[in-house]
Amino acid sequence: MIKDRVLSISVIFVFILLYLETFNFKKATAAQIVGPAAYPRFLIYIILLLSTVVLINSFLKKKENNSSKSIFYWGTFINKHKRIFLIFVFFGLFVFIMSKFNFIVASIFFLFSSQTLLMEFKIKNITLNIFTSIVITLIVYLVFTNFLSIILP
Repeated sequence: MIKDRVLSISVIFVFILLYLETFNFKKATAAQIVGPAAYPRFLIYIILLLSTVVLINSFLKKKENNSSKSIFYWGTFINKHKRIFLIFVFFGLFVFIMSKFNFIVASIFFLFSSQTLLMEFKIKNITLNIFTSIVITLIVYLVFTNFLSIILP
């Protein structure tokens, strides 16, 4: 409860500062519908809303019984969260592969490997995984290069 309150208040404070910083962004030109600050502000609104929900829930929760204190063990923590650590390894490989090859190859590798890690191992899932990895990578590539005029490596 206390941890939730501290975290949500901290997040609210930081994102209010970030919101105020968006007023220093350039204004929208005549050709733009919205300015450069629109998307960051949208994300900030969502994060502020969710942090407020967490803050309100922290006051509505019943007090937890902390009579039994648990002891932290690194081995247990790593075994419990090994998939998360592997996702970070895959992301590091994604960055390395992108520097050696290109965005498409690296993205297909990253999406395929991370989805395979998180899904149950079946032939049907692997085929779907290959398909979605390729399609999502191509869609992102086309959106960035054709609509946003951003050149990807």
